[in-house]
Amino acid sequence: MELTELERIVGLQQKAYGLLLWLKEQARRKPEILNLEQTQALSSGDTCVKWIKHQLNDLPHEFRPKPDEFRAFGYLFSSFFTTSFRVGDVRKWDVVETTLIRGAKEFRGRRPGAIQNGTNANPQTS
Repeated sequence: MELTELERIVGLQQKAYGLLLWLKEQARRKPEILNLEQTQALSSGDTCVKWIKHQLNDLPHEFRPKPDEFRAFGYLFSSFFTTSFRVGDVRKWDVVETTLIRGAKEFRGRRPGAIQNGTNANPQTS
């Protein structure tokens, strides 16, 4: 692999991660952004590419891929949802917040106060 190609891929990964963090912040204000249907679409490379094309004008300029980067960017972005992050509800005091959580797998009862499927996963902490 050429150095310029590696630099391009690392740049796309950084841009995709920036978009992920931006999306997380947006979901704090509008939880429906990361609903189950949306998250499933973002977990697939092909549907993620379609989502990026459809949402392009609503994305911050610094995180928008160029047209010739849509496919690579979409697959990088979708990989976050299958390898590193999942969407979940987290309780902070009396507020339940939909957000991205590190770890692609869900471990029931692992963290006190974590909420899964709308119920407290660890009832003794309620």
